[in-house]
Amino acid sequence: MILQSVAQSVQPRQPGQPGQPVQPGPRQAFPMNTRQNQGRIQAQNVPQSTLPENPVNQQGNILRQADSCVMEVISISSNCFQNAGYQLQLVDAVISNGTITPLPPNANLLDLRRALCNIRPQVIQCIIPATLNKRGAGSCTDPLEFNFAENQVVRRLSSLQDMCGAGTSNTNSGNLPTSRPCIQTANGDLQGCYGKIGLTADMFISNETEIKGAIIGKDNPAASKFCGLRGKLFGCMRDVLDNCAGAAEYLLLTGYDHSSMEASIEVLCDDIEVYIDGLQCFQEATTDVKNCMDKMSSGMIDLAARQIEFGMNQSAFFKEYCTIRVSHLQCDMGAWTRKCSPASVGLKNEYECRLLPKTCQNDQSLQKTLANDACSIDNFARKLRQVSGAPFTRATTFTISITTIILSAIFML
Repeated sequence: MILQSVAQSVQPRQPGQPGQPVQPGPRQAFPMNTRQNQGRIQAQNVPQSTLPENPVNQQGNILRQADSCVMEVISISSNCFQNAGYQLQLVDAVISNGTITPLPPNANLLDLRRALCNIRPQVIQCIIPATLNKRGAGSCTDPLEFNFAENQVVRRLSSLQDMCGAGTSNTNSGNLPTSRPCIQTANGDLQGCYGKIGLTADMFISNETEIKGAIIGKDNPAASKFCGLRGKLFGCMRDVLDNCAGAAEYLLLTGYDHSSMEASIEVLCDDIEVYIDGLQCFQEATTDVKNCMDKMSSGMIDLAARQIEFGMNQSAFFKEYCTIRVSHLQCDMGAWTRKCSPASVGLKNEYECRLLPKTCQNDQSLQKTLANDACSIDNFARKLRQVSGAPFTRATTFTISITTIILSAIFML
């Protein structure tokens, strides 16, 4: 389930899809628009939303015959399952409890699950290395198309892992807390906090169109209302997490750190005018911005695949995860600097630095990069924003987190 979460939180651009100016974390934390939620961890007790549908994928885009890379990657999974005695369509039916594709008449679901779990290790070792070797080779020279294809593979295998109880912290093959019903519904429960305190979807969309980057609202009135209610929102969300053992740990493994999210929102609420001014510029991503996102997507999806293959522990997983996130911060900031105002980019950069999970903020190997480059206070353009505040340090983040805990205080997702 952890890998399914990582891949979903990244959400690579599909061929022909514009880039998104916001990193994975915030979109998980504030999913007011239903369009944002497609493809992320859903609040259902069955993992149907994590599987690639046939012949239509989760976002409803029909796989074209011309997408040779996608078809070749699908064929790898199909052949590996077929060599183990199972058709890919049957696998999807079993993993999704018959919601993706119907189960055979009179099928014994329990027996089929047990059989698939028995072949799980060999199938994973068959699929993942061959899939990773396709990146940049043959028909898969387009990173965007390969990211899309690989993401479908990761979703299917992570759902298989979840069904079989693999990859949990009480096994030798992963680091996810043991699944329980409240973890499976955490997404819906956290999203429900918005409605409970009076935050509505129309605060984040305009004419049914998503406003990219509208984390605290689409305009000044919406943002002001959000910020005025953020204490209640954080309190509701924290109650959800506190009342579900393992939920916070699970979300952390998707890149969502609740205390970091609270700290990042404080940055935006302290500078609503600059936040609103920047929204218009961030609506259209440049080629450089899209390339940064695609590079991060590639790294995250590959990491998700390798975690399934090798059962990486938390330390090894986060070492790579944090490096990818910080590298993206540097790339993204540079790309937007060439398009948007220094004040807007500075606010966005400070927001995303605060949003980094504490595990990443405290990673000793990243301290110099964070302090001197990616999250240097000079990059926050506070003088242009006329905002006072302490430099980005671990101590500062801790103080903000304690403040928001007193106030209360996604998924995320």
